[in-house]
Amino acid sequence: MRYLVIAAAALFAGVTAGSAAAVELVVNQQHPEADDANPGTARSPLKSISAAAQRAQPGDRVVIYGGVYRESVTLPRGGTSSQPITFTAAPAANVVVTGADRLT
Repeated sequence: MRYLVIAAAALFAGVTAGSAAAVELVVNQQHPEADDANPGTARSPLKSISAAAQRAQPGDRVVIYGGVYRESVTLPRGGTSSQPITFTAAPAANVVVTGADRLT
């Protein structure tokens, strides 16, 4: 069975990954250097949650900075009971994940 810890919209909660080899991936669509080809660090963040989900491995932690993320997120793999993949909002960030398109 695959395990994943994920919360939606304003209910993101901080969870610490349980592996010494775990990676922290940073998503910040408002950062001027954000790009899904980046390594996902604080200085070179990813632009979408989907890009982080594609890279995340068991034990990894995805930190999402504030914004409205209009995307569908599909994970190609899950974590384990001892090494879940976690998605969390950055401190004081207001994160909204929606599949809806903006109407103009």
